Amino acid sequence: SIDAQIAETLATHEHTAAFQPIPISADRSISRPNWLARAAAWIGAFHLFGNTAKASTVIVMKKTVTSITAAILILGGSGIYAIHRQNESSKARVDQMETEIQSLSDQLGIQSTTSTRKNSGTGNSRKPVSVTQVSAILNDSKISSHELAQYNEFQEQLAAMDADALKSLLLDAEKISNPIHGRIAEMIMKALIAKDPAMATQIASQLIGRGSEFQFLLSSSAAVAFKAWLAKDSAAASAWYAETAAAGGFIGKNIPPNGLEDQSIDRSFARLRFAALAGSNPSEAAAMLATMLPADVIESLKTVTDPNALRQILPALSPEQKGPAANGVIKAMAMNDIDAALAWANSLGLADRERDTLMAVGIEAAVAGGKLDLAGAAERSRNLDLDAKKRSELLVSAATSVSMIPRKDEHRIEVDNSVYWDRVTERIDWLRKEAPADSADEMVGSYLGGLSYASHNLKKSLEAYETEVSRQGEIDPDLTVAFATRLSIAQDESMKAAALKLLNNLTPSEKRDHAIQMIELNR
Repeated sequence: SIDAQIAETLATHEHTAAFQPIPISADRSISRPNWLARAAAWIGAFHLFGNTAKASTVIVMKKTVTSITAAILILGGSGIYAIHRQNESSKARVDQMETEIQSLSDQLGIQSTTSTRKNSGTGNSRKPVSVTQVSAILNDSKISSHELAQYNEFQEQLAAMDADALKSLLLDAEKISNPIHGRIAEMIMKALIAKDPAMATQIASQLIGRGSEFQFLLSSSAAVAFKAWLAKDSAAASAWYAETAAAGGFIGKNIPPNGLEDQSIDRSFARLRFAALAGSNPSEAAAMLATMLPADVIESLKTVTDPNALRQILPALSPEQKGPAANGVIKAMAMNDIDAALAWANSLGLADRERDTLMAVGIEAAVAGGKLDLAGAAERSRNLDLDAKKRSELLVSAATSVSMIPRKDEHRIEVDNSVYWDRVTERIDWLRKEAPADSADEMVGSYLGGLSYASHNLKKSLEAYETEVSRQGEIDPDLTVAFATRLSIAQDESMKAAALKLLNNLTPSEKRDHAIQMIELNR
């Protein structure tokens, strides 16, 4: 059989100078291929015979993997052992290999040389999109329409997989030499959360802290998984959390929320559990306050959207905690009725500045939800007692929200169709009208930078910046620094490079030099 032939070849060359396998672990070297190694060997042999009868084919394998889905990932990594053949094979042997390999390649979404030849001129049948293809797409600075179609097709493939298959894909991803792209891992987790939030939570807690890509995954997905589990079965999720925490399962495991600071998974899950109780059992949630850090209490309550539940907890909070803790409620209310939301904020008995800051949050949410236009935002915010930073955030957020084209499907990338670029100048004029004169340029720069981050469209963002520079007749340093700073936030080297180029063209200043230093530190 083909398996026997490959095994015989491996055994023959295992101790020769021409073939030296790299051990999987310190005490175990490869002597016979497992089933997935054979699968990889088949594909390698196919490419070998499809091009030349005498060559070395590198096959990817770092650790034993558990499912066929992992082969999709494996074929994109670095080599672990090589199958080295010195003898030619007969045509019959090659034909037999091609039949089996083509079947496996079809499952993995791999375009093989034989299939290319066979399909040439006749049209290819639809093949699954592989993880390696999606990883390449996400690493491109500009996504073509063909790549966008592949990306969206991959999303559909994940949605069609069951929970066990998604779990295997995620676990196998962690084992290969080049870690799975963080955004791909997040996509897998999102599909798994929809199918089985309990499994997703437990897998996330296992993988936490195993490399930067998975840190990124867990910082955004672990909390989502546990929250979904709490919503589905609060008792089971709480019991798992308590048991795991008591056994020390969270010790030493940290995640970076929003990439800014380390946070223990224990604290993160405790906040979510507190927030869930605040909605279902406010008195029990209030009893948890003594066991939590003040900052965690505020973050937890920001997710509470029931005003009646929050009212039962507010008396136990300090005055400075009450306003921020009510953010979640006022956002939810403002999405339905902004006037009712503002009246509710006014009824909480907060100090003027805290009350008005809370109202500003509601106004931002109403604009983002399409319930309030820019004129309405300006009217309702004009008399609020806000500090300069919050007023700037409110105005920039409002201008950005109305500049974005509503997405029909939040899972799909719409690089060239996410911003009303032809109305950007109109939004800038509104900002300059509403903003204090001494901060207008900085706010315009933040607005333009925010569009670049939201749309992932560097070309259009730079064009909008250049248009505004032309309108003003000069390069304003405040506008440029703010634009470049927001531009550089995206984890995209082309955007960081563009930001540095803009800053380096400015006359040296403390603000400009600080911005350059911060971008360089984060490259």
